[in-house]
Amino acid sequence: MENGGSRKNLEQQVVRLLDIAGSRLSAQDKADVQSAVDYAGVIFGEQRRKSGELYMVHPLAVAITAIEELGMARSAVIAAILHDLYDFKEFAERDVEERFGTKVLEIIRGLHKISGLYTHNITLQDQNYINLILNIVTDVRIILLKLADRLQNMRHINNFSKEKQQSLAQEIGALYAPIAHRLGLYRVKTEMEDFWLRMTHPGAYKNILREIEKSSQVLDRYIKLFIKPVKSELDALGYKYEVKARVKSVYSIWRKMEKQHVAFDEVYDFFAIRIILEALELNEEKGACWNVYSIVSNLYKPNPKRLRDWISSPKSSGYESLHTTVMGPDERWVEVQIRTRRMDDNAEKGQAAHWRYKETGSANRHDQWLAKVREVLESPDKSDEDISLTGQPVDYSPNVFVFTPAGDIKKLPRGATIIDFAYSIHSRVGDQCTGARIGGKIVPLKHKLSNGDTVEVLTSKKQKPNERWLTIAVSARVKNRIKRALRQQRYQEAEMGKEELQRKLKQLHLNEKEDYIVRLLKHFKMDSAVDLYVAFARDEIEFNTIRDVCLNEPKESESKPEDLVSKSPVSKPREDDYLVIGDDISQVNYQLAKCCSPVFGDKIFGFVSVSKGIVIHRLKCPNAAELKEKYPYRVIRAVWNNAVEEKHFMTDVRVIGIDRKGVLNQISKVFSDEMNISIQSMNIAAHEGVYEAIITFNVRDNEHLQYILNQLMQNKSVLRAERLDS
Repeated sequence: MENGGSRKNLEQQVVRLLDIAGSRLSAQDKADVQSAVDYAGVIFGEQRRKSGELYMVHPLAVAITAIEELGMARSAVIAAILHDLYDFKEFAERDVEERFGTKVLEIIRGLHKISGLYTHNITLQDQNYINLILNIVTDVRIILLKLADRLQNMRHINNFSKEKQQSLAQEIGALYAPIAHRLGLYRVKTEMEDFWLRMTHPGAYKNILREIEKSSQVLDRYIKLFIKPVKSELDALGYKYEVKARVKSVYSIWRKMEKQHVAFDEVYDFFAIRIILEALELNEEKGACWNVYSIVSNLYKPNPKRLRDWISSPKSSGYESLHTTVMGPDERWVEVQIRTRRMDDNAEKGQAAHWRYKETGSANRHDQWLAKVREVLESPDKSDEDISLTGQPVDYSPNVFVFTPAGDIKKLPRGATIIDFAYSIHSRVGDQCTGARIGGKIVPLKHKLSNGDTVEVLTSKKQKPNERWLTIAVSARVKNRIKRALRQQRYQEAEMGKEELQRKLKQLHLNEKEDYIVRLLKHFKMDSAVDLYVAFARDEIEFNTIRDVCLNEPKESESKPEDLVSKSPVSKPREDDYLVIGDDISQVNYQLAKCCSPVFGDKIFGFVSVSKGIVIHRLKCPNAAELKEKYPYRVIRAVWNNAVEEKHFMTDVRVIGIDRKGVLNQISKVFSDEMNISIQSMNIAAHEGVYEAIITFNVRDNEHLQYILNQLMQNKSVLRAERLDS
């Protein structure tokens, strides 16, 4: 571009901007705009862009679009003129704030932050990006100025490289066109959608444009034929009006062809008739529009399913119009839009024109405007009637949106930390995370993320999750993943501890069948063998102590008085105090409780039930405490008769261990080969390398059951073998 041409273009833009400002702003506001132009001229000077264009040309074009097409006022126009200042070292924020006010500086900051977002991987209709912008934006004018900025980029697309052109097209189609649509900026939305189609599907765009041009003469004749009787009726009633025939956008025609899988010739409603009524008072508008609808529907048969009354119930964006589809000449469907001039102006400029936000307006009015725009943008799936036309400012998003180095956007709960982000990538990344790099700085795991951060996770193969991570993570899902990793670590430590303990016990020539595990658990007051093995693996228990416990004979524990069990030997029950359970069951109706499956040798009691006779429970039954508390008068003392020793009792055990190949076969062999016991049933499930098996089988007595559990624990894969209480 020639230097003189560029300078002349710049001077013309300045004159045009000031002319528009003079007609739409106060004298003081126009003077402030002039000051902003002068200030930018000093900062930008003769700097040029890669295209050769003077740097200041684009900001002035954005400012003109903002005031002329979007109806914006002083602060927004000045911010548009100055929005590229962050590209220059000479720029000082304090200077701008002192000259033009805090609001202008906040808008410029917001635009700069949005411009720094990574949008290369954005996809069509990506709501996360829209939500991210909403989280960053503190003033709705930032969104509107960004739309104006992108409009100017589109209109001068040849100033950019091919790669940048495609990047802009993708960003505009996926992000800014949907925002314009939800704001009711339909002209802006249409221009952006057509631009996207032209850049991404140039062949389809050219073909549809060619077909529209080919059919233009035929279409013009048809439209004249259609509106002639309508005009006659309107003239007779004395209405002042304008009739427009609007061909639908290339993009909307393309979308219809794609959706319905039809050719251009089969798209019958690719144009619409718009009737705009002039010079009406606000209270006259609704009645006048319905009168026009009556005229049209009397002339042409309407389709009742296609009637849309957005005058009685305006769209969330403020759009007002009456739409109907009628059968025109040659049995062709025609869409008719009926509205007033005020409605048409608002439809062209959307909420920006509808609200006409002024800096002199009240803060509450601005808050309503901001709340409304956020509601519209965040609720693309809400029906129009679900969204009120007024709103109060709210903390609208519980989320934070950040980027991966590749540009993928992640949605996390507000307050999320590096740990939350790392696990959102992959569990393995989370498990090995040591910190992250944000903006070139290394930050710790507890660092809280901010909207728009680009986060590079740092990992180490030596890193492992620990309990402290649970206090750092915010997401419930991430906390569950950390707990799962900690459990997995625990089982692995238990396996190592078990192997080491068994190896050392064998060196002492201890009998493997000895019940040393039970003895150790009692001594250290632990609940399970897993606790014992983990403690040993972590060197929390010295082997010398374990050796002493295993080599010393266990002492008989002193008997404690029991409410339900006799101190007398089982073989010598006193018949006046005990219900003796044995072979002679014809005289006593009893059954063994399924909740605890008592076997011979267990300490037991009887419970007199209403329908099942006497039910025998173990003293350690999970239901025992409740039965004794609620129904003490129905509890009966009971002991086993020695004659029962020849019987067999059904019982259940739970086995937990490391999932290895052939583990099911190994467990089965303990029963079949070593003890000749038939398994009645076995249910086994595995998750993340750990299995849990529930096994049902018959035993002779309590000692027999304990022996089987000990044998199961000899298998290296078994971490825990226990009786199932319920």
